Amino acid sequence: MTETRPAQGVPPPAFYRRALEQCPDPIMVTDTNLNWPGPTILFVNEAFERMSGYRRGEIVGHSPRLLQGPQTDPEVLRHQRQQLEAGEDFVGETANYRRDGEEYRVEWKITGLRDDAGRITHYLSVQRDVTRLWQERQLAQGYQREQKRRMRLLTLLHRAALLAHDAGASRREEVLQHFAVLLPTSLREPARAAARIAYNGRHYTSPGFQPLPPLHREALYTTLSGPGVVELTPRPGWADTGGGPDAEEVSILNAVLEVLRVYLIRVETDQAHQKGKRLMTLLHRLSTDQEIAKADKGRILLEEGLRAFNADVALVAHRKDDALRVLRALPEPGPPPGEVLDVTALLPADCGAIDDLRVGISCTWYEAPRHWLTGTGHVGPPLHAGLQAPVVVQGRCAGYLGFFCTSENCAGWTPMDAESVQLLAQWLGGQWNEELHQRHLQRQRDTLNHIDRVGLLGELATGLAHELNQPLAAIVNYADAVTDRVAGEGPVEKAELLRLLDKLGAQAERASQVVERARAFARREPGRIPERRLQPRQLIDDVRDLIDLELRRGQASLKFVMPDALPDLRVDPLQIQQVLLNLVRNGVEAMHAHPDAEDRRVRLTVEESDGYVRFSVCNTGPGMSERVREGLFEPFFTTKPTGLGLGLPISYSIIEAHGGRLWFEETENVTCFCFHLPIPRSTGYTKGGSGNKG
Repeated sequence: MTETRPAQGVPPPAFYRRALEQCPDPIMVTDTNLNWPGPTILFVNEAFERMSGYRRGEIVGHSPRLLQGPQTDPEVLRHQRQQLEAGEDFVGETANYRRDGEEYRVEWKITGLRDDAGRITHYLSVQRDVTRLWQERQLAQGYQREQKRRMRLLTLLHRAALLAHDAGASRREEVLQHFAVLLPTSLREPARAAARIAYNGRHYTSPGFQPLPPLHREALYTTLSGPGVVELTPRPGWADTGGGPDAEEVSILNAVLEVLRVYLIRVETDQAHQKGKRLMTLLHRLSTDQEIAKADKGRILLEEGLRAFNADVALVAHRKDDALRVLRALPEPGPPPGEVLDVTALLPADCGAIDDLRVGISCTWYEAPRHWLTGTGHVGPPLHAGLQAPVVVQGRCAGYLGFFCTSENCAGWTPMDAESVQLLAQWLGGQWNEELHQRHLQRQRDTLNHIDRVGLLGELATGLAHELNQPLAAIVNYADAVTDRVAGEGPVEKAELLRLLDKLGAQAERASQVVERARAFARREPGRIPERRLQPRQLIDDVRDLIDLELRRGQASLKFVMPDALPDLRVDPLQIQQVLLNLVRNGVEAMHAHPDAEDRRVRLTVEESDGYVRFSVCNTGPGMSERVREGLFEPFFTTKPTGLGLGLPISYSIIEAHGGRLWFEETENVTCFCFHLPIPRSTGYTKGGSGNKG
């Protein structure tokens, strides 16, 4: 038998096995079963053992599925089977797991081993651990994605910044509409979604928006009391392409929304600042403009508040008899003045009751309209939002101020608006408190004025008696004459009797006028006598009899100088006449204290000067000492043996209350007490006219 020897140069079979064993690349040989549970491992080399951690005896006889785990890509495995079933080679990459459970990335190529007939009898898998390469590739891809994300973000932020930059409140609608169009571009597929922005009671949508269940929804918080809403909804044809935006898309969307939010806060803050300036200017005007009647101030405040807050309804109510009663409501016709209001339903739970309504609270509601109730059970209009604050006087809730919106798409209000309403309510409280104070002071002034007038009449009593004696004596004489004529034996002349009776009646009228003027001067009506327009001459004529009495009592004369034409004054005539009589009496008494004075004459001058009518009462004499000058207008200061020392202080307060001023001037041997009163606007007066002396 001849020994068969290998052909020259052809390695023996053991050589090929050693080649596979010593190959530096991991190698696996399996059978060709592709059905469950898969092919069986027949051989692995040492490199494979090092890569997988499995010893040959632990893995041979098992399926390659032993190496697979959660991150193994099933799509790669399906593709592998398809290629092998087609008799083709396969190259792929996926995640495998070592014996200790550590994940690694493997790249492998499978080739079918064929027999002489060309049939595949085994599969040869040459593998490579590409974990490091895969990690580097992932880092590179992540960097590229981040770069793309940053570029998209920068592009969007640049566009957003261009929209918001220097855009004021007048362009807010335009900016919001542009942002609604811009927001879908935060997605990788902008055509996938449309956007809607709900802000301040209005809606702004991008093209293609439909009211579908949103892919994503975000609250848009600004300074408004209620947040806005931003929604991304699927556009037609994209409704079934997946869920909402991923984390990267949401981060870009939020960055763009932050630009919008900052813009809106800036605009809202600027508007609130301008609104506050307008309201401060309004309150200053209401506090200082003397031409605005008190009755009109509340109306003006509500009208300006309606415009400033863009509200539909405004009202102010005063608390009386434990009930809120309407003082004024706009627009008209609203609840009439005096109507009892129940505003409990307008106060959300966090506001408290009307007794402890927190100052400046901004009460805004959206769920359903609220209504006030009247004392007659009438339900007020539907109110969808409200700003309301208490009017506090002397530490208690004395009233209620409210501005309301009747629209379902009501414009929102900010905390700064609430502070502005609080400011208006505080101003109202100050006005009401001042009115209470002024009424109290007026009662005190009326009492002092009455005391002063009665005192004056007491001092004039002797002159009044003399003034009455003359007409009374004449009445007696005329009555005797009539009696003699009637009782006589001769014929009675009717004409003569009528003449005597006319004279008797005239003397009775004269006496009646003296008494009536004295009574009117001393009478104290309840409350302040209403001011009225009248001529300065009428002021003096109505009290001339009392002035003449004082002059005769002091044996003095009067020089009266006044032009024919002077503007009307708006005054309380009784109080101004009291001042004039006080000053004349003081002048007469000053001259009476110096009997050696040669010229015992009082000079009363009335003239127009720089928007005022000036009254001057001057008398001759040696003048006043420094001590007297310093104490002139101090209460209870007097140089007379009798008297309260209230005449000049009361006169001073009367003139000051009329918007004028009382002062004194001294020249050599002449002392003048002067006061001036403001000329009301629109008197129709033209300066000029000749003088009138008396």
